[in-house]
Amino acid sequence: MNIHINKSINKKLEKDEIIINIEGAENSNEVQNIIEYIKEYKVLDFKNELEKHNVSPSKILDFGCGIGLAMPYLRKHFQDTSIFGCDYSKESIKKCIENNKSIENLYIKESNGIDIPFDE
Repeated sequence: MNIHINKSINKKLEKDEIIINIEGAENSNEVQNIIEYIKEYKVLDFKNELEKHNVSPSKILDFGCGIGLAMPYLRKHFQDTSIFGCDYSKESIKKCIENNKSIENLYIKESNGIDIPFDE
């Protein structure tokens, strides 16, 4: 099995773009392992970027957190950080809260996609 991750800047959209090709994944467990790797990879990439600039955040906002797939990895790699997540989807927020109920210092709220629903 080959996993190719290409990180580049999409100049048209002015944002990072990660393209992932999975070749030869033989079953759903293998694909799930790849997905878990990718979720953690994004958090580690974020952490490395912060470290380059000597930034140690006390708070992190995952704006558009969906069902909270990144939350366990944010907690793992930012242990002393309060983590906030928001999404416009009520169903996603419900699943995010359910999926991450064991994570401490995690605050999840619905957002209209424009305003940040936290005071801090």
